[in-house]
Amino acid sequence: ADDDEPPEVKLQRYATDMIDNMVRSDLLKEVVAKMGPRFIIRAMGWPPTVRDFILGILLTDKVLIELTTTDVANEFWDVVIHLLKTGGIAGQRWAAETLRQLSRIASKFAIQNEDITVAQSVCSPRVITPLVAHIAAGTLLSASEI
Repeated sequence: ADDDEPPEVKLQRYATDMIDNMVRSDLLKEVVAKMGPRFIIRAMGWPPTVRDFILGILLTDKVLIELTTTDVANEFWDVVIHLLKTGGIAGQRWAAETLRQLSRIASKFAIQNEDITVAQSVCSPRVITPLVAHIAAGTLLSASEI
């Protein structure tokens, strides 16, 4: 099975396995906090395989929980909305995938921790209002265009 993996999947698996998951999550939360959510906007300019690889490693469930429930949440949501509106196909795809991942995380987090903080962040008017306005304006790409 290892030989059937594309090189980027193998590299990501090796990078993930290098350090313990708990230590990895703590390190990634610290790295993302120091860089700030705006690095995601810069990442949209990278080649797609590099961007997806790096963001896939950095934006773990625990990091996304941190980004949506701490003092960087407003900046993170600004980035998501900015990419939705101005990021073209790559930005819209990233925003849609991130919102989908966050809704899954919010559900799991609420069940496991009896805490709806992530769900409140994802469903806040700050996020929903621009999303609905964007959809209503007809500027959201269809799934077939992505």
